[in-house]
Amino acid sequence: MLTACGYQGEVGDSQPLPSEVRYGTPESNWTDACAGDFNPEVDYFPDKAAPDYADYFEVSYHGHYKVVRTESPSSAGGALRSDKMVLVQCGTPAPPLEGELQDAVVIEVPAQTAAANEDGNVIAVVELGLEDRIVAMGGAGVFYEPLRRRHQAGEIVSIGYSFHQKANMEPLAALRPGAIFLLVPSLEWAGGFERMRAVGLNAVPTFAVYEPTYLGNAEWIKFTSLFFNAESKANEVFQTVVERTERWTNVVEGADRPLAVWAEMAEPGFWNVLRNSRESEFLRSAGARLVWNALGDERTTRLSDEAFLELASEADFWITGDQTDERWNPAVANRIRAYRTGRVYHHHKRAVPEAAAYDWYETPVVRPDLVLEDLASIFHSDRVPDHEPLFFARFPLEANP
Repeated sequence: MLTACGYQGEVGDSQPLPSEVRYGTPESNWTDACAGDFNPEVDYFPDKAAPDYADYFEVSYHGHYKVVRTESPSSAGGALRSDKMVLVQCGTPAPPLEGELQDAVVIEVPAQTAAANEDGNVIAVVELGLEDRIVAMGGAGVFYEPLRRRHQAGEIVSIGYSFHQKANMEPLAALRPGAIFLLVPSLEWAGGFERMRAVGLNAVPTFAVYEPTYLGNAEWIKFTSLFFNAESKANEVFQTVVERTERWTNVVEGADRPLAVWAEMAEPGFWNVLRNSRESEFLRSAGARLVWNALGDERTTRLSDEAFLELASEADFWITGDQTDERWNPAVANRIRAYRTGRVYHHHKRAVPEAAAYDWYETPVVRPDLVLEDLASIFHSDRVPDHEPLFFARFPLEANP
């Protein structure tokens, strides 16, 4: 199979596992050790995690192993059926794969190395304090500088980004990372995923990007932690996110709510308007009213210039992914109140354009509370004074005479 994929190098025998062996009952999860004296009465995972906001994964604990289930959401186009993994503490035996565990994939934990084809998964590993375990990622376009430097130095290899190509099996077959976190966006891609598992690679499906809420998306850090036995750290990080989210939501409660639109140009004459999405949830939580309540159920709608003007002409604020209005039609832009009053903001303030690296696709995935604080300060500067937005910058209005 590997020859068919073009791989000609030596295939590693197994994933890297901890060299340290520990005995007895752990007081906290072992993130860097295997068990030396298996006892079926011992709980090897005293630190546990469970999703409260995420819809597409669940986990149960069974002494020396965890059962992790993921479910392909309908918005993923049926990219992967429901999946089941049994994560076994290294040094202990795998349970029989029968009954509810039939057809499950067994993965030993804690993983000592990791790969990911989507930046949000990479940054989740960073937030867990385990960035040194990353050995492969989508490519060089990562904003987080320590990882970008390691990639430039050849310490991290490229495997291809999720929405552009199937992951490159050659480096994965050679490195055999303990966990390979893969966003599986299409049925065609799923075939490559299954081939990885057929040759013994620990391919792990992730669906965080399909979560309908930003807290559900961020909570996938708990999912990531399961493969490193790092549940305690994941719970700590996510609790901070929840508490800060509640804080900024409460700060803007009761304030006058400005009208806001989140849209960017698709092509000349047409606009992509984001709604029924995490972006719209951000606007609501930050104390804004939405212009697109009556647009339907889809996450994004493409509108003509005329339809966009009808929708957004009275918007007080305009958030966009465009960083310049060079392609914008001035006759359209100048009829939008937010544009005329200089209240257009883009979300690519943190970027290294020459490296195609944009933090918007990284940090906000695991720290949506920081986005919420930014937007609250933009919409309600009287309630969130003296805050310099981290992700958002005021738009250069070049088309405005």
